[in-house]
Amino acid sequence: MAWVFPERPDHRVVRELKSEDLIEVMSSVDRDGVVSLLPFNSPNVRPLMHEAKFHRNERAFQLLAEVLKRYLKDADEHTLIIPIPLSDKRRKERGYNQVEEVVKRAAPHQLRSDMLYRKRDTKPQTSLSRSDRLMNMIDAFGCRLDSNFEPDSHIILVDDVSTTGATLKSAAEALRPLNVSLTLLSLAR
Repeated sequence: MAWVFPERPDHRVVRELKSEDLIEVMSSVDRDGVVSLLPFNSPNVRPLMHEAKFHRNERAFQLLAEVLKRYLKDADEHTLIIPIPLSDKRRKERGYNQVEEVVKRAAPHQLRSDMLYRKRDTKPQTSLSRSDRLMNMIDAFGCRLDSNFEPDSHIILVDDVSTTGATLKSAAEALRPLNVSLTLLSLAR
């Protein structure tokens, strides 16, 4: 059957990958105000990110959740984790938000996917220049509050891959009126 439906090369990498392989290359690098956990160009990380984002690979979600858990080990109960939301159109096309799936597995009790939303559909950042990425994300997000919000919370905004940090920074702008401390975090850079 494998000759009729050959395994994707990225799928094979993720199938054989161990969490120790990722922990070995993990480092909390802060560049331009964005903390990144994994090097995207690593031979293991790129396939992992692609499998999570485009193929809803459960093993990829679990492995990324292990990395995120390690980063969050010192977070307290007042820390809220907000995944960068997809536009309604992109979420409908894909059927899921890969960052939300990772956070669900890493810290389900701290997940807050209801506070931040996309105000408009934006172009995919991968196809844009640095300056166009920054322009593309201006005023792209909005914030919703509910009665359960604690003003002394620390918020960690999480995206899957960050190049310029434009998406995370735009999302942070939407949350600034809350007057909370923020950490901008990407799983890979």
